Amino acid sequence: MGKNMTLSMPENIYALMKAHPEINWSNVAKRSIEAFAAILAKAEDAEGEIKRAYGEDVVARMNFGIGENSNQNRTPMEDGMIGVNYNSGISFYVNVQPTRRGGVPQPKKVLEDLTKK
Repeated sequence: MGKNMTLSMPENIYALMKAHPEINWSNVAKRSIEAFAAILAKAEDAEGEIKRAYGEDVVARMNFGIGENSNQNRTPMEDGMIGVNYNSGISFYVNVQPTRRGGVPQPKKVLEDLTKK
């Protein structure tokens, strides 16, 4: 069994959500959080590989972000009517960058393996 959490939504978004009870909003939030957590786990793995490649005196900095895009398509129907499709996407990204405290990092074999993936 999982843990529960509470989200606070702006009134206009909450009203829109209430207008569509057929959508499992809890699942929308859960899947979004799971997707971001999966990306974060990969970034943490990369952080460990960076430390193995450059040594323990290297700090791996993580930058987090969320990108959004959307588009609208009009689809001709067989009876001459036009349908409208809306697509929205949210992408999560984490950049992991090595930085050495005083000096330029020197790569080792592990980094070469990391860049081949």
